[in-house]
Amino acid sequence: MINKCVCGCVDFIYISTQFNFNLKKCSDCNIIIQDIDENEDIDKFYYEKYHTQSYTHSYELDYSIAEKRLSNYQFILNKLKSPVILDIGSGNSAFVDYLVNNGYEYTFGIEPGLQIKRNNVIRSNLLDYKPINQFDVITIHDVLEHFVDPTENMKKITALTKPNGYFILDFPNFFSNNGMHHWKRIEHIWCFNESQLISFVSSFGYILIKKIYPVDSKITLFFKRTSE
Repeated sequence: MINKCVCGCVDFIYISTQFNFNLKKCSDCNIIIQDIDENEDIDKFYYEKYHTQSYTHSYELDYSIAEKRLSNYQFILNKLKSPVILDIGSGNSAFVDYLVNNGYEYTFGIEPGLQIKRNNVIRSNLLDYKPINQFDVITIHDVLEHFVDPTENMKKITALTKPNGYFILDFPNFFSNNGMHHWKRIEHIWCFNESQLISFVSSFGYILIKKIYPVDSKITLFFKRTSE
């Protein structure tokens, strides 16, 4: 299904794996990509099955995680007056709900899954989303690795971010000591390491301003979009 790397290279090296799926590595930039079968209907999987068959977090757990995330994001949000925030891949809406309930009323989300019924979250995939205005802050938690085409989705994220706006990216640390559980069939397609991920996002006109490791198996990157 994926015939071109985000760097533009079309040559891959297939690598041996202990998992029940195939992996290939770009021969140019060394990004590891899951070799998805062309018969897999990825959109249908996320629309119908992901939140009922794969995702195991409860709303209560995600709501508690949202509290920790908001604390980590305050150094950005405190700079902004009534920021307009978009959360991409909002899942059960816990993060959006927590922000709205804690003073960030202009927080919205998009999510392709069938289960979404929250007022501030609409059912849409990112590429089909057409808001009226841009956003001061865009957050994306454990989502970028799922995209079949991260390049087109990053173009969309950039278009949705105001000049000098912020992009907060939470991503699996696949190569950490405790990151083994992130290697998942179908779900996690693009297995960037930290430097590859920073280079990829920066190529869209973002500057990395901070990075943290909220747990050993995760990395959170904070970017600011340039003014142009």
